[in-house]
Amino acid sequence: GKLDGNTLKIWDANVVEDESEKAPGTVVRVTKESILIQTGKGMLDVRELQLEGKKRMDAGAFLRGYSIKEGTSLCY
Repeated sequence: GKLDGNTLKIWDANVVEDESEKAPGTVVRVTKESILIQTGKGMLDVRELQLEGKKRMDAGAFLRGYSIKEGTSLCY
């Protein structure tokens, strides 16, 4: 995906069988430790990710340094 024009790689995530009314690639929920993203079927509970030019980190560490709001689209 993309965040503020930078490539965002997801390294580890759990599949969540829930659905939302959001378009695929949309951030559905953000907690202190995870980011839930709608997919074509179900959601991903992102646990580890990497922003272009930055190191790979767990979602909690990432969210302490970067703000991602619910409703953000991470599509290209």
